[in-house]
Amino acid sequence: MARKPGPLQAGISAQPIFEWSHFKPEKWGQLKPLKPVLGVDTHKDVHVAAVVTAAGAFVASESFPTTADGYEQLLAWARTLGRLSRAGVECTGSYGAALSRHLRAQGVTVFEVNQPDKATHRRRGKTETIDAEAAARAVVTGRATASAKAGDGPVEMLRRFKMAKTSATKSRA
Repeated sequence: MARKPGPLQAGISAQPIFEWSHFKPEKWGQLKPLKPVLGVDTHKDVHVAAVVTAAGAFVASESFPTTADGYEQLLAWARTLGRLSRAGVECTGSYGAALSRHLRAQGVTVFEVNQPDKATHRRRGKTETIDAEAAARAVVTGRATASAKAGDGPVEMLRRFKMAKTSATKSRA
């Protein structure tokens, strides 16, 4: 069976879709995604952040300390990669609580992201960068729809009362 000739073999000239002279390699490092999405894998001492494009392509990853200065550095770093408006953060009720509050105060919409399940860890491996990237992709794909815990509603008030009671009980014993 004979193969059909391709467009070049059939005498049809291929025209470029775009002009190569517009793409200068020295400018490639300056290209930024229009609306990057931040994903953060939270831990006690360090948060690992990853940024993906709105299409889900990985852009960059970096680690930051869990301090007020670290939160500022994380946000400044993410904003160097584009106009940040959405973030997916793991554990917004514990290790990620302060970071979530900081991001919200800076105008970033924060989504609560569930930790990846064990099957995903077996398939893709377990690193903080992979988890942060998965958090960002959960926001992009719409799997993360729950807004992050605000820390200022009735549930937070009850949590603080319970903490005070537990602390008073321990100090009395």
